[in-house]
Amino acid sequence: MSRLFWVLPLLLGCGSYETAFLPGAKVDDMGPAGGERKPENQADDLGRLEQSRKIIYTATLEVIVKDFTEGRKKLLALLEAHKGYIAKSDIGSSTGFKRGGNWTFRIPVANFPAFLEEAAALGETLRNTSDALDVTEEFFDLEARLKNKRVEEERLIDHLKKSTGKLEDILACERELTRVRGEIEQAQGRLQKIDKLTTLTTITVTLTERKDYVPPTAPGLGTRISRVFGDSLEGLKEFGECMIIFLVAITPWSPLMILGFLGLRWTCRKVFAKKKYADPAPLADALQP
Repeated sequence: MSRLFWVLPLLLGCGSYETAFLPGAKVDDMGPAGGERKPENQADDLGRLEQSRKIIYTATLEVIVKDFTEGRKKLLALLEAHKGYIAKSDIGSSTGFKRGGNWTFRIPVANFPAFLEEAAALGETLRNTSDALDVTEEFFDLEARLKNKRVEEERLIDHLKKSTGKLEDILACERELTRVRGEIEQAQGRLQKIDKLTTLTTITVTLTERKDYVPPTAPGLGTRISRVFGDSLEGLKEFGECMIIFLVAITPWSPLMILGFLGLRWTCRKVFAKKKYADPAPLADALQP
């Protein structure tokens, strides 16, 4: 009995010791209770998850600048400093109107806030909006689907190599393989697009000059007359070309049009002739004194 009294605590202690070091269990992951993760490990997991997030950032910025030429130079200098590039641009100016330009920039995500802040400081900000679209779930779902489709593709290829069945079965397997490869290409394209959009942000910037634009030398009367005369000749030329194209287009239809015209003329003559002989009374009344 005394031996059992001494052995029982040892057995209980060994049991707790073995439980703490079950296969696969990590000492660092065990807290005082033996199964809780440490707060710092949970923070590391959240940090890794945050780094793997896929977010598409877009922004729209409208700025009024004192001088358009100077504002444009500063804007392009900011673009070069933040390692971006121009995806689209539209610049216009006309006498008596404000000069302005519209650009679509692609900027690395890390430089997105700084570029937006510095570009807004070029003048008076009329509009400054930004948007963030989280596509993390879509990205990883596409990755999982792509992995499954590649496994399916390998199985179909292996089945096609070993197939000794009928021609119909082989053709059906090839059609299925074509379908799977099409889905793989589609998923790959979407993944590449998401990766590109989440790596580079899209910023649309509009610069407008505060004052109306006046050219350095206004066109004189002779220049204006020459421009109007040239525009008139160009319009006459376009009209002549349109008429020639129209005549060429209706040439194959000319016989049918002529037959239709002759038929309509003959029908009209018949109708008027019948009316003339069918109702002579008005003519007789008109001849009476």
